Amino acid sequence: MPSLSGDFFDQEAVINAICEQSEHGLNGTRRAQQRRRIAPWLAMISAVAGVLLLAAPRVPLGVSGEWVWTRHDLPVSMLEWCDRLLAPVTGALLVMGTAVAGERVLRKSGFLRSAGMLLLLILTSLIWQRLVLMAAPSPHREIKPLWINYDKYASGYFFEAAFRMHSAASLLVGYEDRMREGDVLHVGTHPPGLFLFSWCALQATARSPTLVRILEVTRDRTSESLFREIESRAGLARPLYRTELAALQLMAAVTQLSIAAAGVPLFLLAMRAYDRLTSWRVACCLVTIPGVLVFFPKSDVLYLLTMTSFLWLAVTSLTVPAVWSLWLSAAGAGVVLCGCLLLSLAHLPGVAAVVLFAVLQHATAVDGRTGPRRSRMTEFAALLRPGRKTGALVILFGTFLLTVVVWNVTTNCQLFRVWQLNLTNHAGFYQQSPRTWWKWLLLNPLELGFAAGLPLSVIALAGGLGAVGRVSGRAVALRKCADRDLSGLLQASVGDCLTTALFLTWMLLWLSGKNLGEAARLWCFLTPWVTMAAAGSDAGRRSPADCGKGLDAPAKFGITPWRLLLLLQLITAIATVGRVNGFSV
Repeated sequence: MPSLSGDFFDQEAVINAICEQSEHGLNGTRRAQQRRRIAPWLAMISAVAGVLLLAAPRVPLGVSGEWVWTRHDLPVSMLEWCDRLLAPVTGALLVMGTAVAGERVLRKSGFLRSAGMLLLLILTSLIWQRLVLMAAPSPHREIKPLWINYDKYASGYFFEAAFRMHSAASLLVGYEDRMREGDVLHVGTHPPGLFLFSWCALQATARSPTLVRILEVTRDRTSESLFREIESRAGLARPLYRTELAALQLMAAVTQLSIAAAGVPLFLLAMRAYDRLTSWRVACCLVTIPGVLVFFPKSDVLYLLTMTSFLWLAVTSLTVPAVWSLWLSAAGAGVVLCGCLLLSLAHLPGVAAVVLFAVLQHATAVDGRTGPRRSRMTEFAALLRPGRKTGALVILFGTFLLTVVVWNVTTNCQLFRVWQLNLTNHAGFYQQSPRTWWKWLLLNPLELGFAAGLPLSVIALAGGLGAVGRVSGRAVALRKCADRDLSGLLQASVGDCLTTALFLTWMLLWLSGKNLGEAARLWCFLTPWVTMAAAGSDAGRRSPADCGKGLDAPAKFGITPWRLLLLLQLITAIATVGRVNGFSV
């Protein structure tokens, strides 16, 4: 670090010093280049290790005696192997073709090009989801899309809406009393949004014979016959009417579309931090997430779209230069946040990530760093002073509170009380089903890695640790230079701050022990964060100076590291869907 004593100093030297300090957290440029070279090998090793662990029948997927995911049986004949692999491999080739085509198209900028490729990615994702499901054995793959939302032991929202709800208004008026009953499973730990989702699907099919006919024409006859057989054997309630069965199918279709559409807000979120090509790669990686495919059509996979939409709007409000865009995005984020928390309190970590992102951006910004060296209390107070980011957060949370008040008045359902009761009931679950905290502390990151795909997860881990190192290094350097005018010299990277905020939020969630088991399902909303962290890794960073390096550098296999990563993710997804049974069907 050069001396800054005296009245004048070399600004270029200060910039170099800050950059050097930031790079110190990553052990320098030379080691970063070495990591670029070994990243493809780490991805391949992790993919092989993951497939072998899934294939090993005696390795428990969880903690024995507390919670373990069951495995599907492996195929026993060549005919069965072909039956379970032909469709998924076809789908994987389709995803690879779309991803490569998007790379070539998006090298040239343009709104229509981006919109067209995102629409193509949504269509590809819908087809891929349908084809990869064939990797699971029959009858699991046929019955899962209809049975999971119906079975009251797997969720209970549709069952409640179909057989116990008289109207949406009556549900909301008595919802607080229902939560006080202390159910610690699905009903008592969620706000009313999922019940309303089921109710809306039932009302849509009840009022539209045309919609029912369309759903019946597109329904797989084997799935329908198997559902009716299990429905009769289980005897949970009377047989579903035509319109009710169509509502189940409609819910699965909406869930499937939400998974595919989640790539759009993720692309837009990544555009706040990276270039168009990197953002496209982030969206493509989301298509390959194994856990989302395993747990479809559970409500947990809906949160990919809702959580990512909130993050996109919130981060946009904190980074956009235009005032009118700040107001629109911040207000939109507040409304979307209310909708998110109406579905599930699983969205709360997203709120923490947004606040942490704003703090990190302010703490690592250079503009306004003038005057004499400040005390720690003065520096802390500076983080709280009014500014654009503070204004964006005020608009966001103000709009959120206003939306909640309007909801409370119009529905007579007090959301804050409901959320408090949900948290109390959730804590009661572990009193009925004790879990060993330290065991799940060790296992949850591994389970999340399997859910996101181990090849992507190892790259994301490097990205998260690297971003933390760069942000902390820059903060230290700026603090050392706090007594000099550094205005306009250097700004913190949006990508580094965002990746650090997401990574640290996950760390807090992990250490809190709020989820002791089933992390692969309960943390589905975190999987887009994994793709963002991977984009921020040394292997994934792409700037004008990095062209021809990193993910663009040709490998010995005649394929770029990013395409290799995508291919490994697709293989991992097929293996996971074909081996892991997320449900008891």
